[in-house]
Formats: sequence, structure tokens, C-alpha cells
Amino acid sequence: MARPLPTPRTRRKDSRFDDLARALASEEISRRAALGRAAALVGAISLSSPLFAWPSSALGATKKKCEPGHVRCAGKCCPKGEHCFTPKPTRAHPHPKPRCACLSPRELCPDGSCLDLHTDPHNCGSCGHRCSSGHVCSKGRCTLVCPGGETNCSGHCVHLATDPHNC
Repeated sequence: MARPLPTPRTRRKDSRFDDLARALASEEISRRAALGRAAALVGAISLSSPLFAWPSSALGATKKKCEPGHVRCAGKCCPKGEHCFTPKPTRAHPHPKPRCACLSPRELCPDGSCLDLHTDPHNCGSCGHRCSSGHVCSKGRCTLVCPGGETNCSGHCVHLATDPHNC
């Protein structure tokens, strides 16, 4: 099978090989210089060859933009209402990675949502803790809601004006 004719690009590569081979054969250069030339030659070949091409996404040429209201963090977009947070280094994790975190007073629940555990009646005080009917979440505790004119006294609705025990 006949060899393809050399192109200007392959002739240039061939001449680099020839220069390196001549220098090695004549022992005019040191081992360090020879290794340096060999590394430069391999680098030049690999960068010009399509076989060794890196996808542009691996080189960081294309970055996905986040939707308005979302923050970019460690290569991904945080859900709306979260920010990018880098934890303090510890002995176990000396180089912590940034991560999405909930904005205060919200806390991250296992389902990945940021919720205010102080006021959410479906997640009162902790994730998944629901207040029963007739109760609201106040300061992280389920409290009884009293009808107009009545006051919650230790979990009981009373008329302060007429109740002899709570007057």
C-alpha cells in the first residue's frame, strides 16, 4: 500500500522528529534537553491531531447559564431561594466544596426544599412535622388558633373577660 504524500503540516512534524533524532544520535544535547524537546514534540502533535482533541465543554468554553433568580454554584444552578455556600474547613474535610444552601431562616429538608420551620404548618419545628387541624405554626411550635374574642391560654381557648380562672 502506498504512503500518502506528505503535507506541509506532516513535513513540519517529520522535520521535528529528524532534528530530535539527529541531536540524540550526535549526543550534543543533555538528557534533560532531549526530554524537553521530546515533550514539546508530543505536545505539538497531540494538540494538532483531531484524535487528541478535547471537547470544548471539558475546557470550560461552554458554561450553562442559570435562569433569572438562580445562582451558579460549583458548576450547577441552585434552586430559587438558595445561595452558594462554602462550609468551613475541618480535619475530615480540609477543602470543602461550595454547595447550594437555603437562605436564613429557611432550612434544607431531605426532599431538597428550603422551608421556614418556624412558620410552615406542614413542617413546624422540623421537616415533615404537620400541625393538626385548628393549629398554626408559631416560632416552630404548633399552637391552637382561637376564634375571635378568645385567647389561647396553655392550649385552651378562653374568654379572658368572663373566665374566672383566666381573668
